[in-house]
Amino acid sequence: MLRRLLMEEESRFSALSERLEIVERHIENGTDRLEKQKSLLAGMIREGRETHAAETAVERSEELLELLQFYRQHLTNALDRNDLVCADKIHALRESRS
Repeated sequence: MLRRLLMEEESRFSALSERLEIVERHIENGTDRLEKQKSLLAGMIREGRETHAAETAVERSEELLELLQFYRQHLTNALDRNDLVCADKIHALRESRS
């Protein structure tokens, strides 16, 4: 029974960890893209070009990046809780066997 619970917890932990890795890659790539967009926008402003669409794109990119960062924190919290739940289950099982 303990082995089964540990395997289930390990599976959940693994899935959360994989999602976290994916989100972190998206944040890194998104940050790079946002910096490029801002640089292009600055060039457009210097050249006196119309920037409304570019400004909107930068704003949306910033919003998406914020959402990804929020989701990353959610996943990190879930991983922390998962560690605690797993430890509690193991402790309860050991106590029940004593």
